[in-house]
Formats: sequence, C-alpha cells, structure tokens
Amino acid sequence: SYNQIKTLAPSLGQVKTLKVLNLANNRLEELPQEITDLVNLIELNLSINKIKVLPRGFGSYKALRLLDLSHN
Repeated sequence: SYNQIKTLAPSLGQVKTLKVLNLANNRLEELPQEITDLVNLIELNLSINKIKVLPRGFGSYKALRLLDLSHN
C-alpha cells in the first residue's frame, strides 16, 4: 500500500497461493481480469484508489473474508 501504483500486471493472477493483498492508497483506476484468478485470497484491500469498474467474475472469490473497496 501507499506506493502510487497505477496499473497491475496481468501476471499477478498467476500467484495462486496469495492469501492477502493490500493495494490500499494507490492510484489504481482498473484491475486486470486476471485478478479474479487469485482464488485463495482471504483479504483484499483496494481502498483509496480510483477504481470505478470491477472485472467480470470479481464476485466469485470463495475464500474471501475481507474486502475493502471504500473511497474509490
């Protein structure tokens, strides 16, 4: 978090074992479709970015327990 990130590489979706992803307080405007491949995510913090649209299939995380999309 707090890194001024504007884009994410689609290859992020290949990290299948990732459980916690904190991208809060960056400059993300969109997410790659491949983020939906992170099926083991338990926590995903995307707060305080500029995200307006979520990729198709975004709601299919089965293990997700915490999702923060506030202040987008």
